Amino acid sequence: MMVNKIIGRELFLNRRDGGEVSTLFYSSHKPDSPLLIDVHGGGFVSGHHYSDDSLCSYLNERLDINVASIEYRYAPKVSYPVATYDCFDALLGLFNDTDINFNRNSIFLMGHSAGANIIAGLCILLEGQINIRGQILNYPFLDAYIDPGNRTKYRFSIPPFNMKLLNKKYYPNKVTRKDPLASPVYMDTQKAKIMPDSLIITCSMDSLREDAIKYANVLKSAGTFVEHIEYEDAVHGFIEMVAAEKIKRVWWLGKSLVNKQYDLYSRAIDKICSFIIERL
Repeated sequence: MMVNKIIGRELFLNRRDGGEVSTLFYSSHKPDSPLLIDVHGGGFVSGHHYSDDSLCSYLNERLDINVASIEYRYAPKVSYPVATYDCFDALLGLFNDTDINFNRNSIFLMGHSAGANIIAGLCILLEGQINIRGQILNYPFLDAYIDPGNRTKYRFSIPPFNMKLLNKKYYPNKVTRKDPLASPVYMDTQKAKIMPDSLIITCSMDSLREDAIKYANVLKSAGTFVEHIEYEDAVHGFIEMVAAEKIKRVWWLGKSLVNKQYDLYSRAIDKICSFIIERL
């Protein structure tokens, strides 16, 4: 399933405050191919677009589509909603740069954990300005308002204390945590109606699975297409960790559960690819 590392060429796209957003671009061999945007996870405080290189390289090669992996700024240097707007500016920069070849009518968005929060936020900000064919949300964080201590607890899930700390760093103003851009589960029906087709992947051993279920119900109630798939025994972050060969370092899962993540990764990737192919 893995491919050798082929780090995409780095683009520097203009940010609204005059700075730049680093984006790794993996080009398709075919002209006018679709574009898949990837946004990594990390709780808004860590992670890097380089860490998704193996995953982006693999999808670029398997589907022969363009892939762009976007970096964004982290807390505590910045706070909500800076990360989402960094990615929004990068997406607009890619879209408006005619020297970058891809099909402007065939764009897909994919995010992981906090990155999935950003992707859902981009769809809200875009309000149909750009034709997004589908959004792929992997174990998404979509509710910053709920007290982490009130989430259902699962073995190997993110500890409530860590969740509280992450919220405090990126959402220092508690009032903003219920904004739809911060917590897409609270978007209204009008916004939900214009969301693109959605594939939502959750893990049975992840307290964030409840966010995804709430969000899927919001979309379904608005008549928007959504497919929700939960992988039994999957742990939070399994797609990125397996792709980058980091899952082997998660020793506390035990050998059997670590090995299980490889099979779940293969199934999840097949699903992501079929979701994209069906909409080309």
